[in-house]
Amino acid sequence: MAKRGVTRPMMGTGQMDGDGRQDMKMSRDKRTKMLHMHHKQTLWVYWTLVILGIWMVMFPLTFSYSIGAVEP
Repeated sequence: MAKRGVTRPMMGTGQMDGDGRQDMKMSRDKRTKMLHMHHKQTLWVYWTLVILGIWMVMFPLTFSYSIGAVEP
């Protein structure tokens, strides 16, 4: 697991405290950099949702489902 995301940073990035636990605090600059990296890696999701929404609106027109429909 090389990348775990912004909310769950990789183990080993913090320093050990006296009890053997890692201190997972990070600097503001590092957190900002990680947030921007995460945003770049997940930007495709938003565009995929837009494309799927357009496809769902155009789907009935594309396959001519309105032709031959029975009126109630």
